[in-house]
Amino acid sequence: MFCGAVLCAVVLSLVVAGGRGVSAQATGSLTVHARYCDPGVVPDNPFAECHDNLLTGFAVDFDGVSGAATTGDDGNATFTGLDPDQHLLFVHMPLKATTPIIFCSVEGGDGSELTLTSGDTDAGVSVPIEAGQSVICDSYWLISDQPSAGSAVLTVHAMTCPGSDIPADFWTACSPNPAGDIEFFSGPTSLGTTDSNGMLTYNFGASGSVYLNGGVPGEFARNFIFCSNDADRSTVVNLAEVAAGTSASVSVGPDGVTCDWFIVPENLSGQTPTPAPSGTAVVTQLPNTGAGADAGGSGSPWLMALFGVISLGVLSVGLKKAQAIGK
Repeated sequence: MFCGAVLCAVVLSLVVAGGRGVSAQATGSLTVHARYCDPGVVPDNPFAECHDNLLTGFAVDFDGVSGAATTGDDGNATFTGLDPDQHLLFVHMPLKATTPIIFCSVEGGDGSELTLTSGDTDAGVSVPIEAGQSVICDSYWLISDQPSAGSAVLTVHAMTCPGSDIPADFWTACSPNPAGDIEFFSGPTSLGTTDSNGMLTYNFGASGSVYLNGGVPGEFARNFIFCSNDADRSTVVNLAEVAAGTSASVSVGPDGVTCDWFIVPENLSGQTPTPAPSGTAVVTQLPNTGAGADAGGSGSPWLMALFGVISLGVLSVGLKKAQAIGK
């Protein structure tokens, strides 16, 4: 095939260059640092005042995809292979969050703030990314420190049962033993720890579903829950076991909800546990006392109670073995 000198030269130059003249446009990336500010803090300098507060395990929506990524242990999530365009970003809200503060800049640039197009809190913000740019966005949620009138309040009342068998009446058997220093969570977010009376109160600010988990780890105990409405004592969650690694879904309305959390120490003797009763637990209607003092340390009341139950179990098994030998 014959070609003119100019055309052949152009074709030859493209071949020698390895096709660089027709290469694809460079893609960019976006890394979000998900953070929160301490309750009640409206920062003058969000980075200095809030950047150490990591939101780990939080869903991040991106370009219209809900839960496109989850923040890691460093509170960050990264999206790569992005075409030059506006990209929609939204970090899910922690409990009692009010207002987001978002600052984005080009990595390796002069630190100037990118102009963001703000939507509502459900839509997030639109972040401009040019070809080959790596953009970092610091996303801070402000957290309320004030309960609002008529807002949803969850009270957790944790107590330790006296033995490894499932009691026929949870309240009668377990209520004399409050479980202090027990941490509870809604999803990955800590609600705090119970006080010396086994009580923990949290105001969510609005009605909604809570995925309650916590208590004593499954390898040490079995955890049971029963929840009722604070106003009319109607059942919200029937008596049920919360298996290790799972959560109990609790609907918290404006009347408030109290959840009794019963901790039954694991049966270490190897005997078959008594089946769970078919009846319902006694509803407790206790005042909202707040988080209270933190028992802390290795002297946690629930741990001491478990040691006591375990010791009795070991002693019982030892006596039975001794009686058997004596025969």
